[in-house]
Amino acid sequence: SFGCTAAIASGSMATTLIKGKSTAEAGRLTNRDVVETLGGLPESKIRCSVLAEQAIREALRLHREALQRAWEAVPCR
Repeated sequence: SFGCTAAIASGSMATTLIKGKSTAEAGRLTNRDVVETLGGLPESKIRCSVLAEQAIREALRLHREALQRAWEAVPCR
């Protein structure tokens, strides 16, 4: 991992919070969920939790796109 301690902790907590959840449930994760579960972050480090939320959303977007491409590639739908 790269980044400050708050960024690493936020990313790790975000993945922990979505583990075992559906993509719809994972898509509802907010940076506030991450901050609360971590027990808070300094105001100057809240951006780290926002980055974690954005990373999860981007991963889910890429996942949906990959599923769509796979579906479109099926010859006999």
